Amino acid sequence: MQRESSMLKFLLRCLLVLFLVSTAMVTSTALGGSQPKPNVGIDSSIKRLAAREIDEDSLVAMVRFLSTKNSFGELRSRFVLREDDLKEVADSLCVRLERYTGGTAHRFPFTFEEKRFSPNDSTYTSENLVVRVPGTGRIDGLFIVSGHYDAIAHRTPGWQDDWQHMPAPGADDNGTGVATIMELARIIEPNTLPFDVLFVLFSAEELGRLGSEDFVANYDLYIGEDIIADITVDMIGYNGKGERGCALFSDYESGWLADWLEEISISEFPGFDFEIFKPSLGNSDHASFWDAGYNAVCFVEPGDEFGITYYPYYHTVQDTMGWIDFSQVKMVAQTIRDFFISVGNDTIPDYSILRSDIFLQRGDYPTSRKVFAEGDTLSLKVMVRNKSIAMSDVPPSIRLNVEVSNQNGTRTIYDGDIEPPSPLKATEVLIPLDLERSDAGENVVTARISIDGIDNDPSNNTSSMHFKVGSTSVEPVVLSNSMVPNPVTCPIKDASFCINLSSEVDLMLEIFTMEGESVGTAFIGNRWGVELGPGQSCFKIGDIIKDMPELSSGIYPYRLVLYRNGTVIERLNGKFAVLR
Repeated sequence: MQRESSMLKFLLRCLLVLFLVSTAMVTSTALGGSQPKPNVGIDSSIKRLAAREIDEDSLVAMVRFLSTKNSFGELRSRFVLREDDLKEVADSLCVRLERYTGGTAHRFPFTFEEKRFSPNDSTYTSENLVVRVPGTGRIDGLFIVSGHYDAIAHRTPGWQDDWQHMPAPGADDNGTGVATIMELARIIEPNTLPFDVLFVLFSAEELGRLGSEDFVANYDLYIGEDIIADITVDMIGYNGKGERGCALFSDYESGWLADWLEEISISEFPGFDFEIFKPSLGNSDHASFWDAGYNAVCFVEPGDEFGITYYPYYHTVQDTMGWIDFSQVKMVAQTIRDFFISVGNDTIPDYSILRSDIFLQRGDYPTSRKVFAEGDTLSLKVMVRNKSIAMSDVPPSIRLNVEVSNQNGTRTIYDGDIEPPSPLKATEVLIPLDLERSDAGENVVTARISIDGIDNDPSNNTSSMHFKVGSTSVEPVVLSNSMVPNPVTCPIKDASFCINLSSEVDLMLEIFTMEGESVGTAFIGNRWGVELGPGQSCFKIGDIIKDMPELSSGIYPYRLVLYRNGTVIERLNGKFAVLR
């Protein structure tokens, strides 16, 4: 009888999934493809947006709704496996999104298996919530503003065994991000910005970015239009340093967006502690966009020197409203609003090289190293960007010149015409850079553009960077290494060890407790039949350490031993955090 009941339940779930997917395929037509839009004057529409303020009371009310069930303050659960409870929240969010924007809130379902919390009934369905606010149609493409609306509290003792009854209020993580997104959806009216804005609330982020991964994988089916960039907001309310601020996670390709947001924030809030981490952690939904090659950044609250949160109630039932600095949340929301105003108001072509638009690469990967050796082969990537929403009627002539200067003189490594980039896009130039004896010592790379045919602001037509060349190789074989995510909030077997190498080696990875007890050892490299070459590689812990035990919250040191031809060439140490 129990087996028949389980089979019936499984069949009902299959029918539900088929219905929801068919619904998503029908509704995707309304989200994908540009529709004719009225040509509203850009100046007047931007002025209307500038006059609409972020309402701190609205932020408070939204976080209260997300974290409590009633006026008595009973804590809510938004854990994704409690499907009915999370659907109730999703229903309300969709109603509000439609009321705020006048558009249709679309629900895109996805299914997943989860055996850690529910070994007997491991197939679940959840949904991403999407609403589109049309712009004036002045430029192609859209911005995405996103964050996750699910929560978890598995660091609370006993919660993992009783999650069906214990709350997961998630006021900070990520009630603050959802509140920011909802408030931006409220104040950005249709036909205001020159581009469309897609507001997306992801589910199942706390189980490993499942919702955003599904959304990005099916983006061409759901939406299909060019993504200018994604701005993720995840957990921005705790003020652990004693001064208001935020951290912004970026990769190299998205550095232009990080720089622009920082410029807006500093201008608006001079005392606001704004810190960019680049490269940075990939432990939120922005990383799903990175993996697919899109520009994306993520706002988080201030953390330590690695961007790791100080918040002591992270992933616990104590993640409640009392710990949130709503003025800090408002500042982040206003920074995003003012960024859109700045972009929308820039109606004159502005070709530039921003400070993040010039960086070095080894192979296909950017490198943060600044010291190299004679004979090293690098690439210099320069991006010439159109920082406005405008194109000239007659395309201008843009010439890029790149020079390397040091104590021995100056040499030109590139001098040529380039294609004028489209609005909010960049033309990329990849320049081989072979380091010679004459490059020994300090070097300055200067990239500059000259423009004929239009009046262009010359203040950002030049950018530079520095690096050093020694007579012998001083760059280590290991360019970077880390556990992802860090802190580890998923089962340790689902976390990944990532390493960026300058050359082929074999290595041993050994993980310890703080007391020095070894808890797992992995052997990686051709010597042991596990491919490991130059560049970035990531290995799931469960694949390389088959008997890896589950780890409780704490700090875990690890040791790397590098081998070449069976000989030890280098030893390195690192550490990562586990939060339960």
